[in-house]
Amino acid sequence: MKKAHRIGYSRYFDDKEFEKHLKFISRNIDVVDEIALFTEYSHFGYWELSSQREHAVLLKKRLNSYRAAGVKSVGLNVLDTLGHLEEGWEVFPKPPMQTMVSINGEISTSCLCPNTEEFRKYIAERYSILASSNPDFIWVDDDFRIGNHGVAGPCFCQTCIDKFNRKTGRGETFESLTAAIKAGNGEINGEWHRFCYDSHSEVASIIEKAIHSVNPDIIIGEMTGGTEHWFDELKAEKGRPGGGFYEDSHPCGLLSKVSTCENQILSYPPFVTDIQYEFENFPYRELGKSKTMMALEPYLAVMAGCSGVAFNTSGHDNYRLMEVLHGHKARYDALTALTEGKHAAGVNVGVYELDLMKIGVPSTVDPRYACAYMIGRNEAEYTADEQLKDMLSKGVFIRASALPIIEKRGYLGLCGVKLGEKYHSGISERFTDHVLNGDDAGYICNCYMNFFNRDRENNFVTALIPQKGAQTLSEAITINTAEPVGACLTIYENELGGRVAATTYDYPDSFLFTTKRRQIISIFDWLSRSALPAVIRHECKVTAMFREDDSGNFVCLLANMNYDATGEFEILLRAKADVFKILGNDGILREAEQRKTDDGIFVKISNIEPWKTAVISGETR
Repeated sequence: MKKAHRIGYSRYFDDKEFEKHLKFISRNIDVVDEIALFTEYSHFGYWELSSQREHAVLLKKRLNSYRAAGVKSVGLNVLDTLGHLEEGWEVFPKPPMQTMVSINGEISTSCLCPNTEEFRKYIAERYSILASSNPDFIWVDDDFRIGNHGVAGPCFCQTCIDKFNRKTGRGETFESLTAAIKAGNGEINGEWHRFCYDSHSEVASIIEKAIHSVNPDIIIGEMTGGTEHWFDELKAEKGRPGGGFYEDSHPCGLLSKVSTCENQILSYPPFVTDIQYEFENFPYRELGKSKTMMALEPYLAVMAGCSGVAFNTSGHDNYRLMEVLHGHKARYDALTALTEGKHAAGVNVGVYELDLMKIGVPSTVDPRYACAYMIGRNEAEYTADEQLKDMLSKGVFIRASALPIIEKRGYLGLCGVKLGEKYHSGISERFTDHVLNGDDAGYICNCYMNFFNRDRENNFVTALIPQKGAQTLSEAITINTAEPVGACLTIYENELGGRVAATTYDYPDSFLFTTKRRQIISIFDWLSRSALPAVIRHECKVTAMFREDDSGNFVCLLANMNYDATGEFEILLRAKADVFKILGNDGILREAEQRKTDDGIFVKISNIEPWKTAVISGETR
C-alpha cells in the first residue's frame, strides 16, 4: 500500500518549521512513500502570479530536500483551480476576473468562472509556473468540479450564457435559462450540463498542456468526489477518490465513504493505475480520529480498490498517525498485494446503500460481478429497461421505495405481487412459517413506523397482494389486534427464470434486528441460488468485503464495526480456492482452521476485537 502524505503550507513555508518537519519525515521514512505539498493555504480561487513565481522557487527547494531525505516521489497538490467555496474574501484582494454567478444571480467572492479568456490565460500560466518547481507529479484537487462552489456552481455569468447560446444555437437570457432549469426542463438541463462539462474539458486540456509543455514527464493526478471527471483531457494517471468522513463520531460513516470511493474507482479509465484513497480529517483536528479508526480506514480503502492512501494531516506532523502506520505497515502491504487483480463480488447495491454491509452480506457497486441485486428508488427510476429486465431474470430484492416505480414501468408482474391498500400507522411485521424463516416463524418485528418518519401522508406500508406462485415470508399486521392486512415481504420465481423478493415494511436499520438479519441473509442466499461468496450466521455486526479473480483466488476482509468483540465464529466461504489462510498482524499468511461441506468451506475465526479486522485469503492450486 502506497503511503502518501499531503503536507500543508505551514509545515514547509517557514525555514525553521520545515527543518523540524523534515526531521520528523526522516524518522518515519519507511512509512513515507510519497509527499505532495499543498500549494495554497486557503480555498480562495485566485492567487497572484508574481507571488506564485516566488513560491515556485521555494517549492523546488523543498522538493529537493525531501528527495535528499529519501522520499521516493515528491510533488504538488494544487488546492485551487477554480476555488472551493466562499472563503477569505475580506482579507484577499478581489480576483481581477469574472467570478461565478449563481442560478439566483448571486456573485461569488472567491470562485472563478471557467469560461473567460482571462481565467484561461491565468490558469495556464499558473500551472506552468508550478510545473517549473520540478515536481514528479501534480494533483488537481476536487474544486475542479461543476457544482458545489459555495453560493454558485455552475456559473451563470453572461460569458457562460453567451458561449452556451453559440454552441447550442439558442437565444437564452439569464432569466429564461435559469427559469427553465429551475422548472426541470429536461432538454435544456441536459444541454446546459453538457456545456458545463465540455467547458471543464477545455480547461483540463489547457492545464495538461501547461504542465507538459514545461516537463512532459510530470505525472498528473485528479481528485474526484463523484463519477464525473476529466482524466482523459488531463492525461491523468493518478486518481484520488474521496469525500467525507472527516472525523469518527459516527464510525459507520466509514462504510459510506468506502462505498462511494468504490463507485468512483469503477468509473475511472483503465490507464489510471495509481489510486490513492483520500484519508481526510478536515479541518485537520488531531483528535478528530482515534488511532483505532485511523488504523481501520486503510484496510477498507484497499478492499474498495485503492492501491494506496493519501493521508491528509496538513497543518501538523501527526505522530499518532505515524505510530499507526508503523504498527500496520506489513499487514497493509500484504493486503494490497492480495487484492491485486481482483474485483469486488457480492450483491449489487447502489452508492450509499449500507444496510447489507452492516449485517455482513458482501456487496459490490459493479453489476458485472453481482450474485444478486438490491433495487431501491434510484435503481428503479434510472436503470435502463434492458438492464432492469436482465436483473429481474436473475435475483432481485426490491425495496419499498422502488415498488411504485416498478409498477409504473410495467414490471410488477415479474415480481409476483400487486400493490394493495396503504396503511399510514399502526403496522408491524410478522414472520410466517416459511422455510427461509427457519425457527423464527411467528416473530413480530415492530419498527415503530411513525417514530422515525413523521410525515403522515408519505410514510406508509403497502399491503402486498401475492399473485399465483408468490410466497409470503412476512405479513403486515395491526399492532393492537395482530390482524393481518396483507403480505409485506414475498418471494417469487418469474417467467424469465428470475427470483424476486419484494418488501414494503422497510425502515432504517431494520436489518439490525437479529431475527431480521437472519431472514435477510436467507433471502439473499436464495436469490443468489446459494452463490453468496461469504455468509456469516453468527450474531455480530461485521462487515464482509470480498474480492476475487477469474481463477477463484480471493481475499475476504471482515471488519468488526461494533464496540463488542465477536467471540469465536465460523464464516461460510464459497469459492474455487483450495488453500485457505489467515493474514496475521505481521503480514504473514498462515493456514486457516477449516471444514469442508457440500455448501462450501467453513473457516474458523477465533475472535475480532472492536473496530479490528480479520483477513482470509483463498488460493487455487
